Amino acid sequence: MNRKLLFLTLAAAGIFLAQPGAEPRAQTAPAQAEAIYQEGVAAEKRKDMKTAVEKYLAAAKIGHPAADVKLGQLYDKDVTKTLPHDLQDSIRHYQNARKSGREIKGLPSRAPNPTN
Repeated sequence: MNRKLLFLTLAAAGIFLAQPGAEPRAQTAPAQAEAIYQEGVAAEKRKDMKTAVEKYLAAAKIGHPAADVKLGQLYDKDVTKTLPHDLQDSIRHYQNARKSGREIKGLPSRAPNPTN
């Protein structure tokens, strides 16, 4: 297989060969997610919840666990009324955060009782 055909095949499959000196994309994603998350935190401090939620959603989409926790909280008990009360979305975001290694602690009254 010639080089051009190999490259086109790999490109079609979504696999790209790193150029010498190029930083892999996976290493920049956490930094990018953190920057987006921090923009959300700053927007929330300014009481701009619409922007904050947009930033949290963007950060969570690329794997930021703290953004998932924040969204879980907002979907569960959003006192700002920015997001609808949606337990399924809340649970989904909490589960995504757990998959990333984030420990989620809740109030004892909200935790399931394994003895029942």
